[in-house]
Amino acid sequence: MSKTGRSIKPGVYAPICSFFQPETEDLDLEAFEKHVVHVAKAGLGILIAGSNGEATHLTHSERTTLIKAARSSLDKAGFPDAPIIAGTGLGSLRETVELCQEAAAAGADVAIVITSGYFAGSLAGNSKALKTWYLQVADKSPLPVLLYNFPGASGGIDLDSDLVTELATEHPNIIGVKLTCGNVGKLTRICATTTEQSFISNHPRKGTEQPFLVLGGYSDILLTALYANGHGVITGLGNVAPYSIAKLYQIARASLANPSLLPEAQRIQGIVGRADWTIANSGIHGTKSVIQRLYGYGGNPRSPLPAVDPQAAQALWDHPHVRDIVALEKELSAFLKNEQKDTTETNKVAPSTSYSSLTVGVPVEIYPNEQRVALTPQNTALLLKKGFGRVLVEKSAGAHAQFLDEQYRAAGAILVDRTEVYSSSDILLKVRPPVLGQEVEQIKDGSTVISFLYPNQNKGIVDALAAKKASAFAMEMIPRISRAQVFDALSSMANIAGYKAVLEAANHFGRFLTGQVTAAGKIPPCKVLVIGAGVAGLSAIATARRMGAIVRGFDTRSAAREQVQSLGAEFLEVSIKESGDGAGGYAKVMSKEFIEAEMALFMEQCKDVDIVITTALIPGKPAPKLITEEMVAAMKQGSVIVDLAAETGGNCAVTKPGELSVHKGVTIIGYTDLPSRLPTQSSTLYSNNITKFLLSIGDGTGFGINLEDEVIRGSIVVHNGAILPPAPRPVPPAPPVAPPTSQATEVVAITPWQKATREVALITGGMGTAIGLGKIAGPAFMSNFFTFGLAGLIGYRVVWGVAPALHSPLMSVTNAISGMVGIGGLFVMGGGYFPGTIPQILGAISVLLAGVNVAGGFVITKRMLDMFKRATDPPEYSWLYIVPGVVFTGGFLAAASTGMSGLVQAGYLTSSILCISSLSGLASQTTARQGNILGILGVSSGILASLAAVGFSPETLVQFAAVAAMGGGIGTIIGRRITAIELPQMVAALHSVVGLAAVLTSIASVLADLGHASTLHLTAAYLGVLIGGVTFTGSIVAFLKLAGKMSSRPLLLPGRHLINSSLLGINLAAMGAFITSAPTVPLVAAAYLGANTVLSFIKGFTTTSAIGGADMPVVITVLNAYSGFALVAEGFMLDNSLLTSVGALIGVSGSILSYIMCVAMNRTLTNVLFGGIGTVAQSDYKIEGTVTKTSVDETVDALSNADSVILVVGYGMAVAKAQFAISEIVNLLRSKDITVRFAIHPVAGRMPGQCNVLLAEASVPYDIVLEMDEINDDFSDTDVTLVIGANDTVNPIALEPGSAIAGMPVLHAWKSKQVIVMKRGMSSGYADVPNPMFYMPGTKMLFGDAKDTCEAIKHGLESKA
Repeated sequence: MSKTGRSIKPGVYAPICSFFQPETEDLDLEAFEKHVVHVAKAGLGILIAGSNGEATHLTHSERTTLIKAARSSLDKAGFPDAPIIAGTGLGSLRETVELCQEAAAAGADVAIVITSGYFAGSLAGNSKALKTWYLQVADKSPLPVLLYNFPGASGGIDLDSDLVTELATEHPNIIGVKLTCGNVGKLTRICATTTEQSFISNHPRKGTEQPFLVLGGYSDILLTALYANGHGVITGLGNVAPYSIAKLYQIARASLANPSLLPEAQRIQGIVGRADWTIANSGIHGTKSVIQRLYGYGGNPRSPLPAVDPQAAQALWDHPHVRDIVALEKELSAFLKNEQKDTTETNKVAPSTSYSSLTVGVPVEIYPNEQRVALTPQNTALLLKKGFGRVLVEKSAGAHAQFLDEQYRAAGAILVDRTEVYSSSDILLKVRPPVLGQEVEQIKDGSTVISFLYPNQNKGIVDALAAKKASAFAMEMIPRISRAQVFDALSSMANIAGYKAVLEAANHFGRFLTGQVTAAGKIPPCKVLVIGAGVAGLSAIATARRMGAIVRGFDTRSAAREQVQSLGAEFLEVSIKESGDGAGGYAKVMSKEFIEAEMALFMEQCKDVDIVITTALIPGKPAPKLITEEMVAAMKQGSVIVDLAAETGGNCAVTKPGELSVHKGVTIIGYTDLPSRLPTQSSTLYSNNITKFLLSIGDGTGFGINLEDEVIRGSIVVHNGAILPPAPRPVPPAPPVAPPTSQATEVVAITPWQKATREVALITGGMGTAIGLGKIAGPAFMSNFFTFGLAGLIGYRVVWGVAPALHSPLMSVTNAISGMVGIGGLFVMGGGYFPGTIPQILGAISVLLAGVNVAGGFVITKRMLDMFKRATDPPEYSWLYIVPGVVFTGGFLAAASTGMSGLVQAGYLTSSILCISSLSGLASQTTARQGNILGILGVSSGILASLAAVGFSPETLVQFAAVAAMGGGIGTIIGRRITAIELPQMVAALHSVVGLAAVLTSIASVLADLGHASTLHLTAAYLGVLIGGVTFTGSIVAFLKLAGKMSSRPLLLPGRHLINSSLLGINLAAMGAFITSAPTVPLVAAAYLGANTVLSFIKGFTTTSAIGGADMPVVITVLNAYSGFALVAEGFMLDNSLLTSVGALIGVSGSILSYIMCVAMNRTLTNVLFGGIGTVAQSDYKIEGTVTKTSVDETVDALSNADSVILVVGYGMAVAKAQFAISEIVNLLRSKDITVRFAIHPVAGRMPGQCNVLLAEASVPYDIVLEMDEINDDFSDTDVTLVIGANDTVNPIALEPGSAIAGMPVLHAWKSKQVIVMKRGMSSGYADVPNPMFYMPGTKMLFGDAKDTCEAIKHGLESKA
């Protein structure tokens, strides 16, 4: 990043041509500046003095002049934040560095450095010399450096992928590479390394948050580069067709998330790729000749390059590839359409008017039967908070929507009469268009109206608004682009209309919608046909499916199929293949042949279905007639038609707009006010849309109309009295897969000033808090708090580096380390060979439990990590680690025999460092086993140092050895006997052991000398009991749920939140009484401590039992964190730095894992910590439909004939122990050159990383096991997805609002061409919700035991080999 703060980002950059005066060959700065601005307006980045800019023919001063001219023109054109890349590569290191320094002084932000090729004979193949040269440039350059690999311009020197990645690794000032070698394989290899999260974390770029950028050198590989995780291109074609390349980048990026856009991206890539090849091969003079024809400037290159030959230039211009790119550029660029008028008129940005001087008005809607209101009290308060001077609301404006005047008044609105609203409002917010003769005439001159307007149908209203010199925005014309989703009132209302349409149909239909089998007979389900799968249609489909109907959907647009099927409906098609995709995401008018075919389909369906819901609209035209009178007559008596297009003429020939009618026994509902029939909900959503839209018109502090803004230009109808023509509709956005939600989430970007002030405020607050703590607390507390803070920060950095595949071993090893909770027991043990007092007994039990935890944890960790070991791995010589253990023990004992001095603290330091190193070792599979050994050494050294600190008598040492050996023996037996499937519940059980040990140690420590304990000691002991108690019983509940000994459904006790809050409140209140009474009334204090113990046990049960099975992976990680914080409390209690540091390490580890799991499951940590706050009650949603069964033979055929296969595995694989058979299946398929990969959900199994461990046990290669975010976009291109033992993680019901797992990110397996699900039966998953994917047409069920079935598939594949 330069001193200006500008840094380059992923995207497309154009190496700007240098233009020269025809006679003198001096720089033509006028043409240059014009060209720079034109390219920037298209959305491309700027590169000056590159190969295309004839850099080798420019002097130093000319380069500086061009950079300064580019910077000045960009700033004047409104692009002050646009970075400039400057070409600075020359023959020598000295001159290259000089150019970098000069470029920085001139205003460049990044230097792009080409390999020196003059002495290519000496440098080619000499990677060491090339590497040294680039590292020296990066060291000395004041600008970040972009490597430039162009063999054709550097004597054939070609940087290979190894050298590029080495440079990226070793120097943070090298921020990216441009590959003009055209080698896609090289680009892929570099991206594979530099886009890994571990690389990004370990090798950040200097001065920028951007990753190492990998950019292609030609636009013909842009699409391919993005799919290989590349970041864009730097292309000379950007000089000719910047808008075309910007559009290609935009739609190619969108296709990564929405594969339905890929064909369009491929089409544009074809046009761009052919043009790039043709124009690039014509040389710089050819490129300039095309620029001359397009823009009127260009000229000749500088000598000795040849001038443009007129005949060659004409031939190039006439080339089909050039004609295609020019046509596309003219289509996209207003400049080339000659529609770009004087910038002072069309691109004028109105001056912003401060919010404080503006009045917003909200009148009563007077349109007949209109029940909605444009602004709710909640958004009234928001507008006033943002700074608007006044909000005037007409009395009773929200009465029909259940928003009372008192609520508006409480929100800060001023209640006035109708005349006052219209005469005083600078901005008028409405739902319906203002009515001619009643409302338009009252509007204040020069004001702004925002409402649904429908200008084509209401030309009189538009003319009247223009006469008032007003500005008017039509909410229905807001472009359907990603940024404008939060303003899309049309979709919000359509969502409600689709929902209400089904309710109206059900209300007038004489039977159930769902099928039932009763004693009185079988009731068949209702059949519903929805025509048009836009927002309203999809909402109707989802609602009808939820009510149990059999639903069919039809739409002419190709993107609709997937959406309809994802909701569990059947998608109907006609035989004629024709796409109905139109501009703006709407349908277009279809051909005559297509219409005839779809009419025949509708006639056939009308004879069969019970309810027809039509939603078809074509912008700017009357609704198409899809249901004829003959079709109505063919429907069964009592059938219902709901025509959502009634307001624009209706899709049904006999619809009466605004009315309910009956025609030949069929009820036709033609209501035009369906959203208004749910006025509270529709007003709430509309108010959210219009409020956010209003706040987007301006700079955030004032209201100002910027016609260059795509959303504003697309929705504005009248501007200061001038009627504007409609803006062209944008390319349709990525269609949503999930059912439309009622409200989008607004993402508000903070300014650099806000970011800086918040950071400063946070640091100031932290430093001030430290002062406050130091003043209030004593030295003992601050010493431990200092240790806690540093250990927590170190733990935070270490744990984030742990590989996701090793999250299960991470939990296990931290569990083992947390066994050091027994060190607290050492300090209260005593009595000789046997304990003699109650505190001594509790201390001995604590050591026993800790021994179970330490031994069991390390044995389990070793068994898991051994599963990742491969036969090809080098020998590890683990036995050598006995040497440091023996040396430390012997040296420690020898030193202790002559005096303790600082030996205990040295032991604690050694133990802490080894424990931290243990977690660091889990960064990769190759070092993980070493990390486990370091953990063993760390715990051992910590125990040895603690024994020295206690100073036991020989008799007590014997007692300790016996108790620890007993616990260790039990733990070892448990660790060796546990199976892979039992790992989650065993980890939970070990958590409970840590919790109980913490409780016992804390109680024993207090009882040992209650009358003389310090306040810090008492407080920490009390908190240790509280945290340990919650951990103990919470872990027991988790163990029972994971082991299947307790229902996985959440135990939703009546008033559970009140119960939990009361328990916590009593706990905290009792703490004060305990601390106060301890010195004077020990028995009373002991009673308070006992009550705290009982209450914490109860709280652990109530909080954990209220959490459902789907959240158990999060529960385990939270309990892991609890066990660490219990250890911290013990450290504070005993003033023991080792316990404090190790506890902080474990607490941070568990907290980070909890965060990762919560993100993966779309659950909040509040939900987990406080017992199901926000828990959605389990729905009784039942799915109607037919399951398609398949056989092993059919599955073998499907796998054998596939080109690509994805395996989704879950806990069922662990139950069946099928991983080994699966591994053999993978090997057989890969031997047939079939692409096979695994898709792993972050919470697959019952604990983080469990499935990774099981696959490692079966020797599945690491590189084909991918996380959800890495593979989710690939399902649509996959031939077969084989789901083995997974349910909730592939459940599309997560996309349905209100479901028990709503919002949980899931693997989109149902998008595959074919899905085969292996299950024992049709039971629900662990979250106990049904899975609609099982009933989808593309899904087949293969029932049986997973292991037996996988073995059968393996044998079938072997027979075909």
